[in-house]
Amino acid sequence: MDAAERVGVTPAEVLPDPKDTVVYRSLGAEMAMAEGVTDGTYGALAQHLSTDAERQTSFRVQLEPDSFTNLVSSAAVIAAMTLLRHARELLGWDIDGDAVDGLLVEASVLNEEAAKP
Repeated sequence: MDAAERVGVTPAEVLPDPKDTVVYRSLGAEMAMAEGVTDGTYGALAQHLSTDAERQTSFRVQLEPDSFTNLVSSAAVIAAMTLLRHARELLGWDIDGDAVDGLLVEASVLNEEAAKP
């Protein structure tokens, strides 16, 4: 509690019902999507099929690098570095803040470039 108070985080006095949390609703949405994929169409499968020049169809599990993969991967780095920065402050971890901030800036620049039409 003391670490949280030092950085201005006030723990809740009463926790909400788990079913009312964003995490629960998000997981519920993910589960509904998964159920729709398994019970419904094979649309998700089509995204992973590719046909080569000899008309051979194969299952593709890796995307070729492009602006979309740059956008997604840089967003993941931004989320991770932001979380690490907050964890460092909250938990008092001895982490190279300059390295974290440098990665955050680099990922932000890549993310902005990838988001351009």
